Amino acid sequence: SEVYQEISSGKFHDNWFKKLPLKFRSEKKIVLMALKKDPNCIEYVSNKELLDDREVILAGINSNYDSDYCENGMVFQYASKRLCADRQLLELALPIFGAALNYASKDLQLDIELNKRAIEISSNDVKGYMSSYSLESMPREVQHNKEIILHALKYNFLDIGAIPDSLLNDRDIGLALIKADFHYGFSILGQKLRDDFDLVKKAVEIDGTNLQHASKRLKSSSEIIATALDSNLCAAEFIDPNHPMLKNKKEILRIIKKHARQEISKPSWWFWWRREYWEYYDQNSFFRFLHKELREDKDIVLAALPLRAPVLRWTSKELRDNTKVVLKAIRYSGTRSELRHASKRLRDHEKVVKKAMHQKKDNLEFASQRIRSDKKMMLEAVKECSGLKWVDRSLLSDRSLILSAIGFDERRISARCNTSINDDGIYRISDDLKADREILYNSIFSMQRGPSNICDAFME
Repeated sequence: SEVYQEISSGKFHDNWFKKLPLKFRSEKKIVLMALKKDPNCIEYVSNKELLDDREVILAGINSNYDSDYCENGMVFQYASKRLCADRQLLELALPIFGAALNYASKDLQLDIELNKRAIEISSNDVKGYMSSYSLESMPREVQHNKEIILHALKYNFLDIGAIPDSLLNDRDIGLALIKADFHYGFSILGQKLRDDFDLVKKAVEIDGTNLQHASKRLKSSSEIIATALDSNLCAAEFIDPNHPMLKNKKEILRIIKKHARQEISKPSWWFWWRREYWEYYDQNSFFRFLHKELREDKDIVLAALPLRAPVLRWTSKELRDNTKVVLKAIRYSGTRSELRHASKRLRDHEKVVKKAMHQKKDNLEFASQRIRSDKKMMLEAVKECSGLKWVDRSLLSDRSLILSAIGFDERRISARCNTSINDDGIYRISDDLKADREILYNSIFSMQRGPSNICDAFME
């Protein structure tokens, strides 16, 4: 009676049912009450005959217990072999336990409609922690069933590596795979499908870089190549360097302008998010794979720059010495230092260097020595672009310049942040100025580094 009262009150601690004596955990009335309160109790039922009792399993499935990470339908996995073949019980458990079909009898597992329903339920897991149906653990007949695999691909609920080889030359599977996994799906298809014109065209429409996995015959198709470039300019890497398309100025200009319009429509945060990929695109820029004549064509270069592609590195010396081209390259340089690829003349051009240092402070590294020795330019650099790191050594003993570099900035104080951003260059100042009390004082109170780090920098 005490156990009944405790269960009825609902005031029980964790693992309370597990700690009950065996005689209570084998009594049907107590088990039924316990399951209604917490279906997890099914794991500790000591009388295995109760697991063959439909009323007991139903009590767990219909439990009103509501707690995070608890799936009432999980009691189905503890049901007897006889009850695991009960379709009605399975259909009650499935919506609240996506993996229920994996514990059902083989006859139920072979049911196509039940498999489809399990896939839909598992792919639509609102809570985010439901035990999911696993196609990989189902009978071979299910794993190789085209209809079930297509349904799983439709709901993006299948590891595509688990698709049997016998289906990788099936056209319907191929189309579904391309849609489900636009980057990797096409690459695992059989050679027959990768030589299918319509299928390959669809694949490169979704992602142009799928061109790399097309058959040799279709890689040389002008229509396939044009479609791939329309989708993704990086597909240029996988085109035969001698193909006429890479020399076709009219077509390449059309494709570049189309991508440029799409790029302009993207929000600024998109480019900030991609900043870590700039170095990759430097090495794998679509521009470098164009024919040399196009890479040295001013119209192509100016059209490509808004794509933020590393163009200067791969174009002619004449265009790297063109002020208009270099200024536009700097404007669209993102986190990349384009000044490094400009001509020697333009790296000594005040307007060009000023634009470059405001775009990215590290551009100063590639400015001429004359500019980095120009006090007027460097005053602007240290005040607005944290350029002390790249100031010429001849100015590092100029007291007024260094004080400007570490001076208090009222605008930054109002923004509740450190007032100077030249801390990465403070260690470079001359030894005489490192011994200057005012410079040390201002450095400690205005730099982003802490006082101890500033003192370390002055001791270098």
